Amino acid sequence: MNKAISLLLALVLCLSLCACGGGKSEPTTENKIDKSESSNYVGVWESEHMRFTVNKGGIGRYEQPGRDIGYFDFTWEVKDEVLVIFITGQVSEYKASFELSDDGTSLTILHNGLPGYTVGETAYEKQ
Repeated sequence: MNKAISLLLALVLCLSLCACGGGKSEPTTENKIDKSESSNYVGVWESEHMRFTVNKGGIGRYEQPGRDIGYFDFTWEVKDEVLVIFITGQVSEYKASFELSDDGTSLTILHNGLPGYTVGETAYEKQ
């Protein structure tokens, strides 16, 4: 009788552990990209009204197709897993920073210091 109760309690314990183990899992490390690797930022990033072209060698271009503001050339670097761009204008200096998504498909503004920024556009998809 004691063996049967012990076996039953052990079975209940195992079932309760199995029931608790079905939570959401973190993305596997093979799906995550290295955010400190600058080559992961190279490409064209767009929202509805804005485009960032990030080229090798730390240079790029910011533009707003459809608006008559021209374009702004910038320099960039990856610092502490954040893309930082620097625009030197005739009158002022501009700086903005972006976070790369874990899968490397989108950039999100962390600090906005962009000239001619379109309000509400904070995410840019890789083209």
